[in-house]
Amino acid sequence: MFPARHTKLIALDILTGQEQWRSNVRNVWGQLVLSETTAYYLNQHDQLDAFDLDTGALKWSTKLPGIQGWVHADQTSVIVGAWRSYTPLTCLDAETGAVRWTHPIGPVSVQRTAIDAPLQAAVLVQGNSVKWYSLHDGRERHALTLEDSPLQPQDSIPQGVFGQDGRGLLLRAGDQGFYRLTGRPVQVERRHTGQSILTGFLEERDGQIFFLNRQRELCVYSLSDDYTLVLGRVDHQRIDQLPARRLPDGSYLLGTSAGTLWHFGPEGRLISRRRVCKRITTDLMICEQIVAFGTASGTVLGFRI
Repeated sequence: MFPARHTKLIALDILTGQEQWRSNVRNVWGQLVLSETTAYYLNQHDQLDAFDLDTGALKWSTKLPGIQGWVHADQTSVIVGAWRSYTPLTCLDAETGAVRWTHPIGPVSVQRTAIDAPLQAAVLVQGNSVKWYSLHDGRERHALTLEDSPLQPQDSIPQGVFGQDGRGLLLRAGDQGFYRLTGRPVQVERRHTGQSILTGFLEERDGQIFFLNRQRELCVYSLSDDYTLVLGRVDHQRIDQLPARRLPDGSYLLGTSAGTLWHFGPEGRLISRRRVCKRITTDLMICEQIVAFGTASGTVLGFRI
């Protein structure tokens, strides 16, 4: 699913590229997040629209006060706000768009927000403080203080739900490590990668964590093995986005800001390198033997892998 053609949100079949539906949005400069049944699109900071994921029909639309950002959603709740510390953290009902609660963020800059699935809570990270607020009523459910402040605030953060097996909530810890927060009650692990991490925010994908080191080498850390595999120097210049995936055969695929697809074997050997566009601008979407992604030219490309 992609914003396209100036004022459209379009859903494509990943296997064929065939258009499934299109709906009107204000512009293409918004933020998109998906739940199991709904696509939520924040139009240029203040208009939040909810579309049926199967048909594209508009479920509801609401205008939010102030400058919003950082959208997260699950089946019951939508979280917005706290981006650049402009507006309070806000929780909306996923079915109606009605505001359940807002929480002021105070003078300390916010590093990131998230939805914690096991606790059914909104997470607010400020400095080395992490707090959880109930999605139902906004009451504080848990809090902890980390030894290290995770990172300076950035505009782009991982979206969706976290805290469960396979997708822990990861927060940077020093130059080479990170915290992994999972479970109910919250379990905190501190991991060490052995590499100086350049990538801003880290995201877990089925036990694998991709990042660039300071030499701009692509690295993949395995949670089960506690080991970092260095795959090689790549032509990717962004630190806020890293379109990398582990494929079903155990190999690794990266799409870069230079428009190149890099394919590495399970042991780290370079299999192929292919320039496919000017710049890859979205995550890599994998289905069966097809990888699809958006590009800087506005074209969506799909390749058999």
